[in-house]
Amino acid sequence: MKPVIFIRPQPGCDSSVAAARKLGLDAHGFPLFTVSPKTWDAPDPETFDALLIGSANALRHCGKALMAYREKPAYTVGATTAQACRDGGLEVVVAGEGGLQTVLGQLEAGHARLLRLCGTARIALDPPGGVTIDECIVYSSDPVPAPDELVRLLAQPAIVVLHSGEAARHFQTLCSERQIEKSLISLAAIGPRVADAAGDGWQETRVAQHPTDTALLALAQQMCEDQSGSHQKEQTSRQGLMQDQTGFQAMAAARPPRRSRRSQIGVVLLAFTLGAGLVAWSAWQGYLDRFFADSSSLSQQESQAAAGTPLADDAPE
Repeated sequence: MKPVIFIRPQPGCDSSVAAARKLGLDAHGFPLFTVSPKTWDAPDPETFDALLIGSANALRHCGKALMAYREKPAYTVGATTAQACRDGGLEVVVAGEGGLQTVLGQLEAGHARLLRLCGTARIALDPPGGVTIDECIVYSSDPVPAPDELVRLLAQPAIVVLHSGEAARHFQTLCSERQIEKSLISLAAIGPRVADAAGDGWQETRVAQHPTDTALLALAQQMCEDQSGSHQKEQTSRQGLMQDQTGFQAMAAARPPRRSRRSQIGVVLLAFTLGAGLVAWSAWQGYLDRFFADSSSLSQQESQAAAGTPLADDAPE
């Protein structure tokens, strides 16, 4: 089974690895990002109608300032982020999928002034008409080099799971820097945008049916099953071919060699030549004269016997 590798930041990386191992996958975690809080000034809560939060990291690292927004309506992405908002005392209005841009299409009436708590790496949003968005950067997600253990693991075919476009771009860069063979690696992406960020040259790239952790994990499992089945079919095909070749060789060895027509003619000519030579040699040695003389005498004796004359050998002594 191919190893399944998760590169998302902690604590999500460990939770993904644990869930994958419960499914029987050969899962490994290598967080290629470190997340740390950023100093920020919390705006007056009264100047905003609701919050926009696209990652649970915003709740984990925004600090005590979050208390100022308790009971504010919140629009989030994903079940994990929604639960973190509830744990922080926020009222979750929408827990959407596919990114905050999709969530903006589900705003309730009266929620026109939005405060976005986000990280340094973020996607630009296009708000609907009449809606304004202020951003506060409360955390940073910084890429880290690939550990040697990960590089060794990627020297063989593997499946890498991508949760974000930032992770996809960073992983592509690492492969170039560490001379990792991309054609050995299959990618499982949480969405089309993430797959596009990874670029080309991979063994294959698939996108989860829904932009959720559950769907992404199911995709990784399906890829393992599909590739294991393909490998088994290839081995079966090779074994069948080897058996066919072995059977053909055995039949060829058991079959007696067939002489060509030219060989048969050569044998006949050789026999004729040897026979003619034997006759000529017999004539040269005088054997033929004696043979014919003996034959003539025998014929005479046979004639006399037929007429009643006793043969010489039978005469009385």
